Amino acid sequence: MKFGNGCWLQKEGIECFPPQEVYFVDKTEKEVKICAPTHHIMHRGDTLGGDRTLTYWRNVHEKFFTECFMEIGLKFYTDTQVVCEEFEVVYRI
Repeated sequence: MKFGNGCWLQKEGIECFPPQEVYFVDKTEKEVKICAPTHHIMHRGDTLGGDRTLTYWRNVHEKFFTECFMEIGLKFYTDTQVVCEEFEVVYRI
């Protein structure tokens, strides 16, 4: 049996932010998925971050996906298709 203090093991240079609310919890026999944003979401625009411009959004997402793809030995292209999901709060804690 393993015990811990509830803290994540963080990669060097990475900062973690605590969740502010839980959108949903999806529990199966082998895993638990929790959607918990680090700030309260009042409307769709709150999910964009930054200055809410398309240029900012593109730059942030291109950097993110480029790094993710590099970690698995792939090259990211701006026309790469990704799956985007939208969640609905069904039970607020």
